[in-house]
Amino acid sequence: MNEQQLIEDYAPKKDFELTEFVIYNEHGDLTNIYDLQETNRTTTLFWDAVISIPREDNQVFVKEARFDEISIQYRDDSHNVRILLRSTLDKNVWYWLFSAAKIYDSLYNAFLWKAIFAKHIFSWADVRADILLMDFKENFYEWVTEKWNHDKEFRWWLSWMQGKTDFRGVVNTCGHFLHNQAKNLNAEVLLRLTFFRDIGHAKNQLEEASLKTESQKQHEKTFVTPTVFRWFKDVFPGRLFLVTQNINNQSSQSTQAPPTLDVKNSNEKSEFRILSHNKCTQFIFLEKETVMLDGISFAVGDTVEVYPDEDEADDEPLICILTELKTEGFKLLWLYTRNQTLLKNLDQDSHPQANQELFFTRHGDFLALSEEYLTRLNRLCGCFHVEDEGWYKFVEKYRVGDCVLINPIPEELTKFYTIACVEAFNHQKKSVTLRRFLRFHEVREEKWGGVNELNELLYSEELVFEFKNFDKPIRFCHVEYFNYSDWLAYYPDNRNPLPVNLQYFGAGDHANEQIITRFKPYHQKVSNETKLCGLDLFCGSGSLSRGLEDSGFVECRWAFDKYFEACQTFRQNAKYDNVVVMHESVNKILSDAVKNINKKIPKRGDVEILMAGSPCQGFSTLNRQKGSSKSQVNNSLIASFASFAEYYLPKYLLLENVAPFIKEPVFVKLIACLLEIGYQVKFGLVSGEQIGCPQSRVRTILWGAKQEVVLPDLPPVTHDSGEILRGITKPKYISFPKITIERVIGKLPRIQTGVLWFPSFPDHRINTFYKNYHRDKEIMKIIPKEPKADYFTALERGLIPEELQIVNSTGSPFCQRINKDGVFSTITTNIRFLDSDIIIGQIEDQYKIIGNAVPKTMSFALGIQLGYALTDPFHRSAWGSQME
Repeated sequence: MNEQQLIEDYAPKKDFELTEFVIYNEHGDLTNIYDLQETNRTTTLFWDAVISIPREDNQVFVKEARFDEISIQYRDDSHNVRILLRSTLDKNVWYWLFSAAKIYDSLYNAFLWKAIFAKHIFSWADVRADILLMDFKENFYEWVTEKWNHDKEFRWWLSWMQGKTDFRGVVNTCGHFLHNQAKNLNAEVLLRLTFFRDIGHAKNQLEEASLKTESQKQHEKTFVTPTVFRWFKDVFPGRLFLVTQNINNQSSQSTQAPPTLDVKNSNEKSEFRILSHNKCTQFIFLEKETVMLDGISFAVGDTVEVYPDEDEADDEPLICILTELKTEGFKLLWLYTRNQTLLKNLDQDSHPQANQELFFTRHGDFLALSEEYLTRLNRLCGCFHVEDEGWYKFVEKYRVGDCVLINPIPEELTKFYTIACVEAFNHQKKSVTLRRFLRFHEVREEKWGGVNELNELLYSEELVFEFKNFDKPIRFCHVEYFNYSDWLAYYPDNRNPLPVNLQYFGAGDHANEQIITRFKPYHQKVSNETKLCGLDLFCGSGSLSRGLEDSGFVECRWAFDKYFEACQTFRQNAKYDNVVVMHESVNKILSDAVKNINKKIPKRGDVEILMAGSPCQGFSTLNRQKGSSKSQVNNSLIASFASFAEYYLPKYLLLENVAPFIKEPVFVKLIACLLEIGYQVKFGLVSGEQIGCPQSRVRTILWGAKQEVVLPDLPPVTHDSGEILRGITKPKYISFPKITIERVIGKLPRIQTGVLWFPSFPDHRINTFYKNYHRDKEIMKIIPKEPKADYFTALERGLIPEELQIVNSTGSPFCQRINKDGVFSTITTNIRFLDSDIIIGQIEDQYKIIGNAVPKTMSFALGIQLGYALTDPFHRSAWGSQME
């Protein structure tokens, strides 16, 4: 029977009970009723069902009945709701969904769950004013369980949350549905649901009007400070607006004169000549204090001019600084002129004192000397033995209880560092007693797997040995005790399975073990450290600053971005409640800061670290319109980052961008500009794959530091990367195996090929209304199952029917299968968020937010390097990394 016959045969009956029903779309695919409420476009769905006719004791089967409207009836005295479908043939006829067919049960329960969720929210609004999204983090759970926990059906409903008490992700996922349902409420209750604005519905009209249209933004000039304007005015002609009010010369902001080097012209050509300078760093590990050469006394920290041999083509003198004196010679660090650095590539050097600057480098050297040249306190022949140098450095750097990474024990064939704990020092033998920790995989034959096995260690009473190989690469490693029973008590219902530092897959050389009790958790080790007040520019979702916060050395106080959904994502995941998140253009922020007209914006002197992941689309190799107005506006925001640096003069700068940025001419300009402002600079490429992120994407990282503080290093490689990545060094030894795709997503529910949605998770959704959804779903079912097979593989094998073939294809990989033992490619958005993070917006917004975010494993590892710099007042790590 069809619906028309049903209505005609059983008139004037206006409501029917549907049993054994299924609901599907025009393609015949079973679908969720929720799709009607997910979009504002008109959509028609179909149902088949058995209808009971009580008076006739009869049942009829109805097929292909259409509907495009639903109604949800709520009752205050019941946990459940009643869901009705409205006929398209007769608007007075309604069908009550009574019981679903077994094949449709999971889809119906998913919608029923959301309908009940809406009922509880609206009931809550009757007794509470101004419900914000943040109220769903804990407050909603407390209210709803107190009211309904006695109800058996409610407990079934609550079980879908799998122990979680945070409903914010579900609210965001159900945003359209909840908003459409709320339209039926009275105005007083609707006004209380202020969380709609938090998730992008019913945005404040005044706020939206304050942001310009997209076409206007493309012509908006970038506000810059004077020094930045001088460096970038020729790079972005006509696109920069000079801000001059209340900006003093940067030198007036510092009471300490920068380190200087007095280089005078001289006709005298002795082999060595000492140069006078203001020492800017302290040196330790002194084996010798002075050395006599050509009648000149040199000391560690002195700057020396060295003339090349007469037979060398270049007769320009070289300049170096002495860093260590040894029995057989001394170590030195070369200082480069601007023409010996990448600054030589500047088309026009705008620095007013370009010829009077020298730069520290990472290039060291060793100059061997005869013994008679060496003195110690003006006495011949120092008494230290060179073979003991490593011992003294080790004693100076480490303490009993510290954990270290050392090269693998010789008899073992492995690429993983050995992890050990310092148990004792033997000063007589000049040796150290180490206790080795076994990795979990070393005691069983199975492959890496499980929850914690990548960084799980096992304690042994027997693996204690004497260690003397101090010339081998050694560095700190954090090991902490993790008691399973304590975890269950602290994290009830498995809502948050691991402390945040242990959720980063070992980034930053972190390890975890479950036996011993004397190793403090990471957060306790850094809890007393002074945190830098941070500003996150172009903050996006906050993954850059959040990773640094989790490292324990930064507290982000201000975050600015023009993307509303990204700002709201930042706000919901913020670690500290006092952070000021502003949905505003950085040009307006800088202008207001200079004019001092907005109390929410930090004042000069408030910001200690400036973090930025500036818009990178203009530099990306995937951008085919690099010369477009929009790309040029995005590119010019590099000048905005430099302007914030010049205005606020924070102690530290951290910039992240795409890998190709490091090859752009504007990058050289940025380096030169920051140097003139007064910053040390260190930059390089960092691979997400080598630092615990399952993606082959490489990023440009730039550190900046004021001259009086230690410049942080780039993070060490901690994870295996399989293939050698272009522009990235692959070390001989690493700490952890590669984080594979299988490890990250292998425990997700197994669904059928082509299925894009799993209904048992309330916060899971997929956009089934994009243009080619049905075509793509069918194509996915056809793709061969070997890794890297894609649409074109299937097309070449004649597997794609004509009706599914793509017209005007770009040739890029499409519907490509991945290798479970590999990592995601550059084009795929990677795993950058913690499971507990909330990502605001519709699906398209979430794709963009995730795709633009910095991997938190990377930012966490960068934070650890910042911590080393902050806790290293004598520059030990800086000199050590350069000379070893």
